[in-house]
Amino acid sequence: MTDRSPTPQTCRREARTALFSASNWISSMLCCFAVMLMVFTAVFLTDAALAAVSLFFPVPYLADVILYLAWYLLLSPLCIGVFCYHIDLHRASLGDGPAHVPPSVIFAPYAHLSAIVSAWIQMLSVILTCEGIVLSAYLLLRTAAMFSLTLSPVGALLLTASLLFFLAILFFAVRCSPALFFSLTRPREPFYRSVIRAWRATRTTAPCAVVLGLGFLAAALLSVLFTAAVAFFLYVLPTGLFTYITYCHAVSRREMIV
Repeated sequence: MTDRSPTPQTCRREARTALFSASNWISSMLCCFAVMLMVFTAVFLTDAALAAVSLFFPVPYLADVILYLAWYLLLSPLCIGVFCYHIDLHRASLGDGPAHVPPSVIFAPYAHLSAIVSAWIQMLSVILTCEGIVLSAYLLLRTAAMFSLTLSPVGALLLTASLLFFLAILFFAVRCSPALFFSLTRPREPFYRSVIRAWRATRTTAPCAVVLGLGFLAAALLSVLFTAAVAFFLYVLPTGLFTYITYCHAVSRREMIV
């Protein structure tokens, strides 16, 4: 990619090139499936165990919180390791690193306590961002449905407020989206500095990130509705990760030049 402002077309094209070079697609697909299987299995077994125990005596709500918090602390570094693995695959496709990236990179965040703590913070930022977008979108859709039934001035006001809230959440998510990439490529830098760098670096590239993000959400929704999420694991998720890394790489290069 050139040093000009990235566009959705160039990001998608170069992401597909990086994904389908060598065996990156197979590696990405197997890696994502294995990690998500571990995460969902942990959640399923926890729910099943709590349901079984609750048949004999009531389980305190605090126990649920402690169990899920323990899983979060244990599995968050693994999820961050997936991003690190894909960043290394992207570098290998560009010739910036070793041609072969070992899967053991996924477990690299477990190497040091500082890396584990950083992974907790990084994963929390991802979860809060995703939840903010989903909740604001749900609020917007629910308000739109209510307004279509009532057609009242109050409903119109609530619809406008919901739309502005959704756009505000999306705007902040887009402007700060490269923070995870910056934090992973510069592990010694505090996470808040990565957020500041991302905010400054995306002042002219936010429209590109919005188009890429909405395209990924639409593709994910369609893959879940029409292929029972099979296409999501086979193509949408690997392509989305490589597109995100390609965009962040372009933003990082422009920031260094400017």
